[in-house]
Amino acid sequence: MEEKKILSPPGSAEGEALLRLREAGAGLLLWLLGRDGAFSLLRLGAGLLAPAQAAAPAFLWWAQVLAGYGVGLPLAVWWLLRRPDSPPERRERPPGRLARDALALVGMCYAANLLTLALLGGGGEAAESGEPVALLAVRTCLLAPLAEEYFFRRLLLERLRPLGARFALAAAAVCFAFFHGSAGQWLYALVAGLVLGAVALETGRLWPCVVLHMGNNLLALLSPLWLDWLGERSGPVLALVAAAGCLAGVSLARETAKAFPSGRRENWRLFWRSAWLPMALLYQCYALFLRG
Repeated sequence: MEEKKILSPPGSAEGEALLRLREAGAGLLLWLLGRDGAFSLLRLGAGLLAPAQAAAPAFLWWAQVLAGYGVGLPLAVWWLLRRPDSPPERRERPPGRLARDALALVGMCYAANLLTLALLGGGGEAAESGEPVALLAVRTCLLAPLAEEYFFRRLLLERLRPLGARFALAAAAVCFAFFHGSAGQWLYALVAGLVLGAVALETGRLWPCVVLHMGNNLLALLSPLWLDWLGERSGPVLALVAAAGCLAGVSLARETAKAFPSGRRENWRLFWRSAWLPMALLYQCYALFLRG
């Protein structure tokens, strides 16, 4: 009886696609495991050596930063840079496109957030982290955009891009959504990942993605202030921004679809066969379940 071949022959298109998907999944899983493992060890050590400080917001902030960006991210970057990809081709764009992209990001994120709140019955609202405002701003408006854009829009996107630019864009956005580890943020992060990924493909540069990510997070952080300032006008203003952002997003999507190939449909089948990418996504679901 002839034995079935499980893996494609080395050097085949399917074998190379699986290799790239597995490398991407292993890199993402290394970040997640390194982050959560290091954070648990830091909390355990603090609980043994300084129990009074183990639950302090300032300590938790430092523990999150060191675990996520000092342990998890370097492990993921090391893994993917073992076989680096060629840098993306830089593309010139007409002036004003970045403003259109900013409107698409902000407006579509608000639309996604409103839809999430409607679906979850208000359960999508983020809980208070307890972090000091200054430290929260540093983490969400500086460290997170720099780290996440480098990993998702440079390393992960470029690792998957030979499988088709549009497939790479969608797959990286799915990973970005699950990376945030909260049901209330999945749709929001998925939309943000699609917009930022499209900008990365369109420009071949990382800095526009970083700037847009920083600005969007800063706007979200300051939302209690400007929503209070708008008062009763906040509802119509948000609806207008969401509608305008969705129109800008359609424009960006059409531009991206016209400029880049879609890739093979079998890539999504290979996505699930790659083992490491589904494992990383399932791990995030499991971690969310444990956190309640």
